[in-house]
Amino acid sequence: RQAFTISLEPRQHLYQPGDTVRVGVKAQNANSQPIEFTGSAIVSFVEQRETQDESGKVKEPEKLAEISKKPIKTNAAGEAEIEFVGDKQGLYK
Repeated sequence: RQAFTISLEPRQHLYQPGDTVRVGVKAQNANSQPIEFTGSAIVSFVEQRETQDESGKVKEPEKLAEISKKPIKTNAAGEAEIEFVGDKQGLYK
């Protein structure tokens, strides 16, 4: 096994509810060379953001609802794309 990074970049930054959201995926090894990999892409909707007290201690953790889980495979250039429909207004991860 070797260390690698995955970068995500939305194709645009603002979407309306019901739009198909497209996110570019780029995988690189520690030497910034593209790599192929196979895995799962999980998209979740943030139902509640984390809350903290005055000292920064977490009072309530973030609550996520999984909306999509699909296989993903990058090509020889280390690239792939994730697509999902954003049904609700809000934050997705």
